[in-house]
Amino acid sequence: MHSLYSQPMTQLETSFPLWPSLFIDGLTLYMDGHFFEAHEVWETLWLTTPDATSDKLFYQACIQLAVSRHHQQKGNKTGANNLWAKAVTKFEALSDLPRFDFFKDEWLTR
Repeated sequence: MHSLYSQPMTQLETSFPLWPSLFIDGLTLYMDGHFFEAHEVWETLWLTTPDATSDKLFYQACIQLAVSRHHQQKGNKTGANNLWAKAVTKFEALSDLPRFDFFKDEWLTR
């Protein structure tokens, strides 16, 4: 299994060159434990992505995952679990699209 956390950012950018820079920016924040800030960056990306696309659903799942982690940091177990479940549902809806597999496998291990 790959690990986002063991790769320097320059290697991540090389590994995922087709991802928008805003996604990479949010990923950096997420990896550093700045979950609310990652959510804010990804929300900007989500808002500018065309509706009814797999990318839009993926970004929404990432946003929910980041907010779930933020709730977890703040001790809000109910909020964390509710958003975690929503993110998992969205990641599962993307399960037939291989380009998202790396992130689903990485982030859905708790």
